[in-house]
Amino acid sequence: MKRTSDKRGKQTWECKVEKLKDDGTVDTTFTSKEYSTNTSGIVKFENLLVGKYKMTETLAPKGYELLKEPINVEITKDSREINLTLKERSSLVMPLTGGKNWIIVTCILGGSVIFISLVINKRIEKIKT
Repeated sequence: MKRTSDKRGKQTWECKVEKLKDDGTVDTTFTSKEYSTNTSGIVKFENLLVGKYKMTETLAPKGYELLKEPINVEITKDSREINLTLKERSSLVMPLTGGKNWIIVTCILGGSVIFISLVINKRIEKIKT
C-alpha cells in the first residue's frame, strides 16, 4: 500500500491490521499487527494468510485527517499481492475571523443604522409639515 500526499517530504502513516471472520466480525484469535510507512511512503504487509482483513488508520501524516472508514481487503490463494494507493487531502482548517471585539463592532454598526434611520425619519416628518 502506498499513501501519497500533496505535500512534499517524508510523511508517516500507520495502520492496524485485524483479521475478519466470515461474518465480518474481528477474529480475536488473530493478533492484530501495526504497520507504518517506509521512507518511500510504502507499507508492506507481509506474512498475512489467506483471508479477509480490516486496515484501520491509526496515525495520519501531520496536517491530514484520519480515514473515516477502515479499508477491507481480501487475500486469496490466487491474489496474494494487492496494490492500494491512497490519495489524501489535507484537513480543512478554518481561520479565526472577527477577533474578540466582534460584539463592540456589531453594537457600533447597529447603533449607526438606528441613528441614521432616526435622522432620515425626522427629515421626512419636517418635509411633510
